[in-house]
Amino acid sequence: MEFSINNGNPAKQRCACVVVGVFETRILSEAAKTLDKSANGYISNILNNGDMEGKTGSTLLLHNVPNTICNRVLLVGLGKKSEFRDREYRSAIRSTFSKLQYVLNNLFISNKTRSMMQFVICLRICELILIA
Repeated sequence: MEFSINNGNPAKQRCACVVVGVFETRILSEAAKTLDKSANGYISNILNNGDMEGKTGSTLLLHNVPNTICNRVLLVGLGKKSEFRDREYRSAIRSTFSKLQYVLNNLFISNKTRSMMQFVICLRICELILIA
């Protein structure tokens, strides 16, 4: 299986899931800000309601995010922005794959489709913290 990372506007990614980071105290990464702007503040509103703080390793899966063409958006907690280093990055990656594996295992789809979705999701983790 071949993997690549796409660098582009997360709102314009046609895929099963776009992953973006959120720092503690609900601070959006650059990729999350771009997505939030396209979604007219949808992500900020969810965070302001207390659904996620941005603690290291936390996740929040969103469906039907306005003005995006992806099926889902996964918010991944990155911890404190001032303390974001390799360890926090690895934790975010682990949390991302753990959550995506859980989601895929709970979809009522064939194994062939699941394998293809895993491939597409892995390819499209395009914005995960890389622009954080």
